[in-house]
Amino acid sequence: MQILKYHRTEAIAKKRKMNMNDRLTYSLWRDDHKTILESLSNQRTVMLYSGGKDCSIALYYLLIASREFHFEFETIGATYPNHIYSDAEIEKLSNFWLTQGVNIKWINPNDSDEILSAAATTGENPCNICRSKKRALLNDYLKNNDSDGNTVIVVSYTLWDIVSYSIEYLLGDIFSPNKCNAQQQETTSGNRFIQTSHRFYPFLKTKDNLSIFKPMLKYNDYEIKAAIEKENIPSSSIQCLYNTSRTKRVLFDYYRELGLSFDYNKVFIFFESVLKPYDSGFYSDLNKHDLVNIL
Repeated sequence: MQILKYHRTEAIAKKRKMNMNDRLTYSLWRDDHKTILESLSNQRTVMLYSGGKDCSIALYYLLIASREFHFEFETIGATYPNHIYSDAEIEKLSNFWLTQGVNIKWINPNDSDEILSAAATTGENPCNICRSKKRALLNDYLKNNDSDGNTVIVVSYTLWDIVSYSIEYLLGDIFSPNKCNAQQQETTSGNRFIQTSHRFYPFLKTKDNLSIFKPMLKYNDYEIKAAIEKENIPSSSIQCLYNTSRTKRVLFDYYRELGLSFDYNKVFIFFESVLKPYDSGFYSDLNKHDLVNIL
């Protein structure tokens, strides 16, 4: 039975890969985001890079687009947790991108991974701590390097990410007892639904001119993997020790097992009609600090 299951899964994966090899190309991606790309020449653009495949293909496409649409951008990477970013790994990634003309600025919170291991033993989610540290790094970076003009932060949420956020919200909030509805929550501090909602919008801009651009939001994991393999782009090969602490990682395995793919428009319609997210106007009223804190 296990052998049959393995072969079935492999067959689904191969079929899915064949069908999706041409679903994500630079030209298709460019056409999907042309209006945004045309606007970047008048803005400061900051690409957030982790070494994973999602941000790697986003960085590759952004680089090609910068030459076509005549804009510049900078790339920053947070080297935390430390066990993911060995000197050899950073050197491998940095050297590749240098050959492409991209100089990655690596930053670190100067904390040990012991904070994460201690959290895991007490039942606290180490991923929450990690994300909090990275947000603080980004806030500091923007504060120390930001100009008075418009700034666009490029993040690499994918279609599988937002499908998983929908499921997490259904299970953890809608179906869970003693949870108040998102519309009943009036404060932005600690509001998980505010954090969840913004991830569904490809582009958001705050009242003080910070924008968030999510160029991979409409693409499935299979499409991204096929694209990065086609372009022969290296990505980080070191798995986080706390990878399974994130619900979405477990869900990703489920999607792969069943050979699932999703449609962004259908996912957004479901989220908008059933889960009632905050609309894009809500985020336009936030300031830079508030928006970075819910990334």
